[in-house]
Amino acid sequence: MTKTIFTDKPDDYGYFDLGNGLADVIIRQFDHEETDTEGNRVYIYNTNEFRVGKNVITKAMVAENPFKYLDYVVQKPVSDSARLNALENAFLELSENLLK
Repeated sequence: MTKTIFTDKPDDYGYFDLGNGLADVIIRQFDHEETDTEGNRVYIYNTNEFRVGKNVITKAMVAENPFKYLDYVVQKPVSDSARLNALENAFLELSENLLK
């Protein structure tokens, strides 16, 4: 989550269909107002942006409760080498237990 500054109050969320099965989602929760150095009122928001499969999080889901996704984090896929290392470690542990 990051802080963002706006000169006009934005919508609580944006859901942008990318046309390839993915969507960019932006969640904005109002935090407070400030006055900038030139005397203009600005609005500070807590913001989360992420890309997700449209089948994982739909526009309707976000519209129903946008702030549910304020802390949403997209899980990064596990690399092949990390998966292989985990498999090797599990195999070694299992082998050691069988030999006891």
